[in-house]
Amino acid sequence: MSEKTILILGGGVGGIVVANELRQKLSRSHRIILVEKNADHAFAPSFLWLMTGERRPEEITAPLHRLVRSGIDVVRAEVTNIDIARRQVRTTQGALSYDYLVIALGAELAPKLIPGLEASFSFYTFEETQKLRKALSEFMGGKIMVEIVLGEKKRKVLVILQSDWFRAGRVDDSEMTDQILVVQLELAGGESYRGGEILIEKRVARN
Repeated sequence: MSEKTILILGGGVGGIVVANELRQKLSRSHRIILVEKNADHAFAPSFLWLMTGERRPEEITAPLHRLVRSGIDVVRAEVTNIDIARRQVRTTQGALSYDYLVIALGAELAPKLIPGLEASFSFYTFEETQKLRKALSEFMGGKIMVEIVLGEKKRKVLVILQSDWFRAGRVDDSEMTDQILVVQLELAGGESYRGGEILIEKRVARN
């Protein structure tokens, strides 16, 4: 087989695993390029524990180049265009040609598209999680609205907000139903969050 170039876009968990697996299986005659805009990788499954302070930022981040095998070219750049016809990807560091393309860019939240949501917090990114941690640590009373879509990670957030860590000195348990408002979101396929019984037992109001 002639020399091929495999271009992987995105240095998250998916991109790193694909790059390392391919480097292990393919001969060094094939070039593997990993494009990622951030110099450090943040381990997303630990964002919840970063939110609660059980993990420090330095405990869940590492330089990307230390997480990939030798023989993988890491390009720190942002993707600006994908030209399928020409088999070329344009980035902020120039154009890269490929024989095979792996897109592992993930998704980005766009809260500004929903009026009022731009003032919200999330634990979807490393930066947003740190902001949420600060906001929760400073919360001394009031109402919290939690948007719920199917997913175990969202359920864990409700558990954390009901935990002694969050409630201590912040909310009156007798008024818990006034403190946390859970919004049930319908998915395109008609599915919705199924934790109704648990939410009622935990004295969390739901819409």
